[in-house]
Amino acid sequence: MHEQSSAVRSLRCEEEAAVLPKEKKDRGSPPLWYISVEELNSLSSYMRAMNAAINDMASYTEANAYLISARKQKVLKHLGRVSETRIGQNCVTILMKTN
Repeated sequence: MHEQSSAVRSLRCEEEAAVLPKEKKDRGSPPLWYISVEELNSLSSYMRAMNAAINDMASYTEANAYLISARKQKVLKHLGRVSETRIGQNCVTILMKTN
């Protein structure tokens, strides 16, 4: 009897776990820290250039992450490699050759 009740309890726990919706793991944009104009002016020109380069890399990475997660056809459209036309009721997709 004890074995049955523990089996029923574990079955109920599994059912409850299956019912809970799983959280979607989506990567948000990385956190940005802002500094004041006085702090930026107090830095050397090298550090200001490094700050600008890091900001450029962060925006480039964000754009690449979007393109990687997008559908292939959408990426090809974005790059100008695909054009779509309609012939009657049919949608025709044309892949352009790279130079």
